[in-house]
Amino acid sequence: MSRIVVDEITLPLSVQKDIEALKSYHRGELDAPEDCLWGELYGSINGSQHGGEINKETADFLRAKYLGFGSEEEYFFNTDTRRK
Repeated sequence: MSRIVVDEITLPLSVQKDIEALKSYHRGELDAPEDCLWGELYGSINGSQHGGEINKETADFLRAKYLGFGSEEEYFFNTDTRRK
């Protein structure tokens, strides 16, 4: 298995902005719906990949690191509004 190194400062600005927004949310500095921030970052990563700004390996790395894709514990949102 090869190791990928990503310099986040060289990422497209849209991806950098959305990563910082999600980090700010997790630090308690941003009051926004988490699922919206997650979706914005997901879209920025996909758009940058398909626009040729980042390669597939970098996109996969970012999805795993920030969105939980490919990790053992999947990142998901509980949409069940019923009380337990």
